[in-house]
Amino acid sequence: MSDPIYDPYRPGAGRVPPLLAGREDLLNSFDSTVHQTTGTGEGPRPLILFGLRGVGKTALLNEFVLRARDARWLTVKIEATPDRSLGKAITQALYRPLRDLRTLGDRGQEFLQRAVSVFTSFQIRFDPQGNATFGFDVEPERGVADTGELATDLVDLLAAIGTAARENDVGLLIAIDELQDAPLEDLRALNLALHELGQDPFPVPVVFIGAGLPSLPAVLADATSYAERLYDYRSIGLLDEQAAREAFSVPARAQGVDWQPDALAAVVDHAAGYPSRP
Repeated sequence: MSDPIYDPYRPGAGRVPPLLAGREDLLNSFDSTVHQTTGTGEGPRPLILFGLRGVGKTALLNEFVLRARDARWLTVKIEATPDRSLGKAITQALYRPLRDLRTLGDRGQEFLQRAVSVFTSFQIRFDPQGNATFGFDVEPERGVADTGELATDLVDLLAAIGTAARENDVGLLIAIDELQDAPLEDLRALNLALHELGQDPFPVPVVFIGAGLPSLPAVLADATSYAERLYDYRSIGLLDEQAAREAFSVPARAQGVDWQPDALAAVVDHAAGYPSRP
């Protein structure tokens, strides 16, 4: 009996395919960012990915998260929605990475303890119903991340967690999908916080990547006028014909299957450059 042949493409919204064809430059750039940030302990300029639905932005974000985890980084991935504040979403997503930071070893424990205390202060303000526990008693750090102003408190929080990450030779990746759906005031606070963090002479190793629709750059600029200079904007477009051919043929070849030329041409034409089109 011959070995069974499995669907090699992993179809589904946001699922990371076996080959992110046509996105090699972005993937190599992210790998370089992780390597440099880990080596220097200094965070880079925040990144924004924007493009039409179905071009693979979410799959890219998910791949970035996987690669950061492989480097033992702390990772946060959330999806912005109009009815949930970014403060609450970030609080809920940060608990597990902070808990995981304790498993990296005994280095920088005083910085970890402070990061958890600052996180607790932030949580009290933005997710008071949260019940994060760390296996030890945690007192909030008074006067830090407890003003109720998201921009100010987010700077305190990311600075504390970033410092603890630096002491453990890792970074923190924050990836937010559908960023254009976040409340405008929260986007303003996010811009302010990332701007302030970036102005530090030695920015903490926090890598921020947001993704959204083509309207996202304008939405961020509406929140604060300097957003057009704050972020590194990357347009995610349709796959060209060569990349589309690779997206179909390479995973199939790994299963021992080759497309007939006419059939490959037909599916490439049907996909019209969309990685997620069936």
